[in-house]
Amino acid sequence: MPSSLFLPTGSHGGRITEDFTHEDIHNNKVWRAGAFGIPGANSTFSVLMVTPAAVVDTIHLNLRIETNGPGIARFYQGPNASGGSSITPSNANLSFTGSVHSVLTSNPTMTASVGSQIGITVIGSTGFKAAAGGETKSELWMLKPEERYVLQFTADAASTRTVLKFIWSE
Repeated sequence: MPSSLFLPTGSHGGRITEDFTHEDIHNNKVWRAGAFGIPGANSTFSVLMVTPAAVVDTIHLNLRIETNGPGIARFYQGPNASGGSSITPSNANLSFTGSVHSVLTSNPTMTASVGSQIGITVIGSTGFKAAAGGETKSELWMLKPEERYVLQFTADAASTRTVLKFIWSE
């Protein structure tokens, strides 16, 4: 069973878990996206999520990391990041033909200002190292509108195959 992805840091509160409900999927609210990368030793692989200025509901986000090697994952709010390769999310209701409001890109350009680190986890080289987080139940992040968030994995070893997944409702 996957471990918890991020323990909140600083004054960002305690753990909250939530399942995306069957009703949320039927109401076309649940979106999924992921990106694959192979960072080298001490290199990073990142995904940027930009939330829209206004949405019908608060955006609830769950994160998941899958990797074949050790490293450190960090979650940032408000980084100076932009660009990258566009990621096309899929709605969990495959019959839905509407549009997603949030924008995701892989390998964005980041400046020295990474914003506030709001989560961190270590994926070890021994024991359970395959994944952290959960697709439907893990720490819940309630995101601010019109904000930038970056999930970043820093690999400890060369050729670390890594998948960064975002599952959210909006």
